[in-house]
Amino acid sequence: MVVKLGRTVPVEGGAQVRIPMWILDSGLLPGAVVLYARMTAMVDRDSTFSEPLTRLAKTAQVSVRTVQKQLAALRDAGALTIHYQNDSTGNRLPNLYVLNVAPPAPDGGGGA
Repeated sequence: MVVKLGRTVPVEGGAQVRIPMWILDSGLLPGAVVLYARMTAMVDRDSTFSEPLTRLAKTAQVSVRTVQKQLAALRDAGALTIHYQNDSTGNRLPNLYVLNVAPPAPDGGGGA
């Protein structure tokens, strides 16, 4: 979709996403970059979203374990921050992911 004069216009081939050049140049493996691209299509206006690993794996067409490895690589590169969540009784909830579009600080500060 493309926004043109306040309207959303379909684009042949479906939705389009933008990947920051620093992520493309970061040395991440292609699968992690593809996962980041897929995640950009899922984010809210504040660059956050919360999805179960199984749904991320299905979206990326890889195993849950592969998604876990790719998320760790993206976190370590500073491309996203992961907030682990639990409900009021301590049960695990899907993680909250924050996509970082700016490169990390030179000290290498990645996500949580």
